[in-house]
This record gives sequence, C-alpha cells and structure tokens, in this order.
Amino acid sequence: MTARSRWCPREDRSMEAMRQMKLDTLKTRIGNADYEVDADAVAEAIVRRALATRRELRQAAMTLEGSGPFGNGPVHETG
Repeated sequence: MTARSRWCPREDRSMEAMRQMKLDTLKTRIGNADYEVDADAVAEAIVRRALATRRELRQAAMTLEGSGPFGNGPVHETG
C-alpha cells in the first residue's frame, strides 16, 4: 500500500462532505428564496447548449455520411 492509496479514501470523504455542505447550503437558500435568478444568463445558457447540441448532431451526421473530417466516403458492409 502506498502513501497515496492510504490517503485517497479520506480525501474522497472530505470532498464528499464539502459537496454535501454546498448542496445543503443551496437547498436552504432555495427554501428561503434567498437567491436571484438572472434571466438573461439562464436564457444565454439555454441557447448556448442548444447550439452546441445542434453542432454535435450536424458533425455526427457529416461523419456518418463520409463528408466529415474522418470520413473517406460512404461506408459499405462486406460479407
């Protein structure tokens, strides 16, 4: 057993406890309505995610058609 392997479980527990504390704090703030929603930031995040998804789907379609950066033409099965 190395020194690192002896400490990893403790670090994992510590990180998990810290994450749980953040979640609990957030839940409390939400329960008390102690936060402000930035509608513009939310809208930008939604649009950014939708555009990223669209780009990924377009890239996947181009690759499947053989016209993407890794495609060498149509794929034909042999057999």
